[in-house]
Amino acid sequence: MSSQVRQRKKAAKTTVPKPSKWQPEPEVSYTDFQGGLFMLVVLPPLLFVIGIAYFVAPQLFHDAFGAFFGFDESEIARIFPTGEPPEFLVDLPRRDAVVQAFQHAWGAYERDAMGADEYHPISHEGTNLTSAGGIGNIREPAPGYRIT
Repeated sequence: MSSQVRQRKKAAKTTVPKPSKWQPEPEVSYTDFQGGLFMLVVLPPLLFVIGIAYFVAPQLFHDAFGAFFGFDESEIARIFPTGEPPEFLVDLPRRDAVVQAFQHAWGAYERDAMGADEYHPISHEGTNLTSAGGIGNIREPAPGYRIT
């Protein structure tokens, strides 16, 4: 039996391995897929020229956009505003009400909780977020700075 094992081992050593069926993939360049040359050579200069044309004559593009999508002049003006800034109207009563509310809240904080991190308007007292004091409490300025 040992002679049969030896013969099998000897036969295994002398056999030539079969070549693998795997073949390396051929290298693919950027121009191999359909439209690759267009994307790399033609499209960038074309987009550059269109951008320059839009910079020089934007109204031409706005009119073409409106004609293509069926917009009238008011819709075109809303989508493509002119260079004029919009006119903002000031709501004076609302502004004054906000200022008055802030001054009322600041007065209560100043009276009841000045130096605290949080103000509790119902209990008329303030609390700090840490036991060491308020987070806005500066005990010592950073090196190179001074408190004025």
